[in-house]
Amino acid sequence: MKTMIAGFVAGIALFGMVISSSGAGPLKDRIASGQPIRIGYSNEVPSAYTAEDGKPTGGVNGITLAVLKKMGYAKIEPVETEWGGLIPGLNAGRFDIITGGMFILASR
Repeated sequence: MKTMIAGFVAGIALFGMVISSSGAGPLKDRIASGQPIRIGYSNEVPSAYTAEDGKPTGGVNGITLAVLKKMGYAKIEPVETEWGGLIPGLNAGRFDIITGGMFILASR
């Protein structure tokens, strides 16, 4: 459990670094032009999934949306994808940030 919590905290820290540094120029430009922040996630109940109303929900999505709101970003576009498409989608610009758990496992 401690490992899972540490991984989650590290993920949130990484999220902060990603949104504030590596893609800051293009993302800030998109936000300034009125475009939404696109969050990519895979369907992983209960951490990240799309609710019946089409809104991103779940533990990780909820925290991500709360952090974005606290930072002053309310215009969000959810993009649900397969888990294997998260990193390629981020690299290809299909979304601006990703949510969900990505852990290094011995089996991978």
